Amino acid sequence: MRHWVEDRKVPAWIHNIELDQAAAQIGVDVATLTPYAEGDVVAVGAVSMRVIHTPGHSPGSSVLVVKGASGAERNAITGDTIFAGSCGRLDLPGSSKSDMFDSLLKLRAELGDETMDLWPGHAYGAEQTTVADEKRGGFLQPELTRERWHAMMGS
Repeated sequence: MRHWVEDRKVPAWIHNIELDQAAAQIGVDVATLTPYAEGDVVAVGAVSMRVIHTPGHSPGSSVLVVKGASGAERNAITGDTIFAGSCGRLDLPGSSKSDMFDSLLKLRAELGDETMDLWPGHAYGAEQTTVADEKRGGFLQPELTRERWHAMMGS
């Protein structure tokens, strides 16, 4: 990663909560990274993505909601927040089962378009899923209460 950021000058966006840690982990000056936060819009060429902060897997986990050419939000890059039928690991330093549940509730409310495609950071189960699929059988389902979540997660 250091080679890409420092030598090739490829922009690297990091949630501001994890900026110092990320710089130390990849061995770059923090000034070479671009911080973002909840509600920011990150632009890559003609593509713009709205940031939804979703702590849980890590304190700075985020979902990027992509605006299409029409201006409609039709896709979301969910990283390690949502996988098809699951979510990112919650046993790592900085992860939080409680924060993940709150983030899933937030996404259930904010990702209203059930036809929206979700693109996880890993293809555990599937390369892509939809809001409808995750509300039907994944961790966005309305039946997933805090009590059920904690029972499932053993906390």
